[in-house]
Formats: sequence, structure tokens, C-alpha cells
Amino acid sequence: MAEALRFDQLSKRFFLYHERPRSFQELVLNAFRRGRKDELWALKNVTFAVPKGEAWGIIGANGSGKSTLLRLVAGIIHPTSGNITIDGKVSALLELGAGFHPDLTGRENVYLSASILGLSRKEVDERFGQIVQFAGLERFIDIPVKRYSSGMFVRLGFSTAIHMRPDILLIDEILAVGDAAFQRKCWQSLLGFRQQGATIIVVSHDLRAIERLCEKAIVLENGQLVYVGGAAEAIRVYESDPSLIVQVQTGSGEAEIVQVRLFDRLGREANTFRQGEPMTVEVSYRAREPIDDPVFGVQIWRENDLYAPGGALCHGTNTARRGLRVGRVEGEANFQLHYDGLPLLEGRYYLKVSVLSDASGASPYALLERVCPFRVSSDEESGAGIAMMREQWFLQPPGRK
Repeated sequence: MAEALRFDQLSKRFFLYHERPRSFQELVLNAFRRGRKDELWALKNVTFAVPKGEAWGIIGANGSGKSTLLRLVAGIIHPTSGNITIDGKVSALLELGAGFHPDLTGRENVYLSASILGLSRKEVDERFGQIVQFAGLERFIDIPVKRYSSGMFVRLGFSTAIHMRPDILLIDEILAVGDAAFQRKCWQSLLGFRQQGATIIVVSHDLRAIERLCEKAIVLENGQLVYVGGAAEAIRVYESDPSLIVQVQTGSGEAEIVQVRLFDRLGREANTFRQGEPMTVEVSYRAREPIDDPVFGVQIWRENDLYAPGGALCHGTNTARRGLRVGRVEGEANFQLHYDGLPLLEGRYYLKVSVLSDASGASPYALLERVCPFRVSSDEESGAGIAMMREQWFLQPPGRK
């Protein structure tokens, strides 16, 4: 099969300067001084190929090299070593409003973007009406884009990119922006775009979106390729290795969340649960100093998808809500929260765990987000949305009033 993209031993190096230059002269001098900078290999010896007409996802923690890879394909930056072979016209949605000049109108920016991609004015004239209609900006197309809201920016950017009919479309988290209706339009366009034989490369933390759109995926860790293959298996590789998922703990620091684990009905550690089955959350924590009556909190969130753009809170609880007083804690300990059954639809979820100073949650001692990603599976179609609702239908026979 013909290849749209090929990466051969691709590497990209950046330099980190520890002293901020106070003038342009210092900036120039720092470039020639030794011992004042560190090397950062954003990508190192990455090799794989993307066949034409396929949708591929790029998965990895923050700082793993995902966006750097897309920027290399888009020609924004150049590799330190190795080669990229590109067969086809590339259109990139790498950040909100990228490539738009703020002082130009929406109309002018559409024509400017198209000219960069090599389209003639006649070709843009033929597609302009569709671009504006898809973006829903008929009333605002002749207003400078610096007056656009973030939603208007992304609608025009996506519509322009998709209607340029590129051979290769690059998307970097851009679909996380915008309302639910626009995201559904984007999904329909991407699925149709893929069916027309275009190549799509998507960077996203939304693993469900990757699985839905992409046949294949790669997993990056610290700039190195750790997996190439089917999208579902790439997600399993990513989720099964906690070192690939960077979790940032916040809070005032009097307490620390050490570990969070999930257990199934048999007491086995698990990350996949059947719809309606029980699940137990175990949180190990450390109080760095004695704390009186902390509040323990757990929330279940659904990953970004068609039914929950931006993620959705499915359930949240804490010890104060349940009338439980924890008392004085110090040193290491743990608590457990048991769910008798998960009334959740099939999908991907994660936890938000906290040790709070009070029930309001305004001043957490420790807060850990996007921890313990897990999946809920089902053998039956249970409807759309988030929660499983028991239902019965009663249909009146035809002809009866």
C-alpha cells in the first residue's frame, strides 16, 4: 500500500537555557556559550509509516513528543536528524487560530490560509460558501478575527482546513474546543473525510475519540516510540503502564495521595468493569503533619466523547456528605469507597481523588485528577448518554384509541 507519511530515524533536539537573557545581546551570546544549557530530545529515532487513506492516533503523556511530531510534519520546525517523507498536500489544525492574522477579517483569513496551501482564488471561491455555512459565521465573516470568541475561531479554523480537501489532515487536540453541536459536526466531517480516502493524524488525550476514529495508533514515551499497531491495543498499552500517564498532584501539601487502585467484585485489581457490577476504590494517602477531620472525596468522570464534550462528572461524593467524621489523621493510611454497582453506559472513565480541609472542596490538602482510567463494558445497547436507566416501553396497537 502506498504511504502518505514515512518517518525514518526521526529525532528533534531542543536546548533549555537556565538563565533568562536580559537583552538581545545576552540572547545572542548565550547561543555561543558552553555549559549554560541542557539538551532535550523531544523525539529520538522514531521510525514508522502511515499508509494513505488511514486514520492514525498519537498517544502519550504531556511532554512525550506528540505535538512536536505534528509540527515536524507541518513544516513548522525541522528535524535534528532523520527524514520525513510526505506524499500529498498537508493541512494542519495544531492550535486555536493558528495561521490566522488577528487584524484580517474571517473572509481574508480563509483566502490567506488557502493560498498558503497552494489553492487558486477560483478554487476558494467555489468552496467559500460551504466554509462559512459550516462554521456558522455568515454574520461575522467580514469582522476582524481578533474580535471572534474562541468558539468562532475554532469553527472557522476547522471549517477552512476540512474544506481545503487536503491529502493529509493533522489535528492536535483542537476538537476539545467548541460546543456539543459543533463537535458532532466535526465528527461527521472527519468520518466522511476518512471515507473519501484522506489520511488523518490525530493527537488527543481523549482515548475514546482515538479508538472511534483511528484504525492504528502509536504510543510515545519521552520522545521514543514504544508501540505501533491497532488503536485499541495502543490504548491498552498506554493505560496498562502507569509510567506513561503523568499525573500532577496539587493542593496545599499537608497531605499526599500515594496510590489509587480499583478492585472488582472478587477483590482483584482491575481496570475494566461490566456494566452494573460492583467496584471498590482504594486510596492510600500520607498526612505529612497531623490533620484534624479531613474530608475524603472521590469523583467519577467520563472521558471526552460525543455525549460528554470536555468530559462529564458522573458522580461525586465525600465523607462529609455522608455524615462521616474522619477524626485526627497522621502518617500513612488508606480509605475505601465501594460502589454496589456501576450504573454507567459503556465507555471510558477516570477518577478525581482528594483529601480536603472541608466539605466545600475549596482548599484541598491533596488533589489528584485523571487517575485510574477504567472502562465499563456491556453486551447490550443501553442508549445514549452517561447513566444506565431501567426502562419499559408500552406501545398502543395500531387502530386502537
